Amino acid sequence: AVAAGFDECIMLTSQGNVAEGSTSNLFLVTGGGLVTPPVTEDILVGITRQTIMAIASTELGLSVTERVVNRSELYMADELFFCGTGAEVAGIGEVDSRRIGSGQIGPITRDVSDAALLLGIISGHDPLDSTSVELPVPPYTANLGAGVENLNVGLPKEYFTDGLDPDVREAVMRGVKILEGAGAHIEEVS
Repeated sequence: AVAAGFDECIMLTSQGNVAEGSTSNLFLVTGGGLVTPPVTEDILVGITRQTIMAIASTELGLSVTERVVNRSELYMADELFFCGTGAEVAGIGEVDSRRIGSGQIGPITRDVSDAALLLGIISGHDPLDSTSVELPVPPYTANLGAGVENLNVGLPKEYFTDGLDPDVREAVMRGVKILEGAGAHIEEVS
């Protein structure tokens, strides 16, 4: 996938059906609901996947279907996204050089309040994870309208090495200026 210019791959089963990404589960948004391959398609049963399914059905009122997914269905989906502990929720704009939907992150995966809701759900103690710690979960959704005035933001200097793409550096610095303009305090950290 990387050699072909893509950031991630979508793996198929031995029967040629859609399975998942290399480190993430996969969802299709189609017909106003979510579709994801079932665990019988040799996918990782991820906690983020289960959380997305719960949020979609209980909080967003979307139908969630686990079923075998044909590769050609990816091209016809309104939206596609990966989800996982590392990726959280990452929209997919293109598959096999074919644009998916508008080619942009769609309305199901776009809303920051959805991200705050997801973060609140997946943060917290997991009794099935021996590395999980029982600490209180901050009210992420409660602070969405609070603004960033007096927020302290650490900017790790190790992230800005010579190998950093200039466009990425410029985009981050634009974001830093927006935060500073809104009253946040930016500090270089190591």
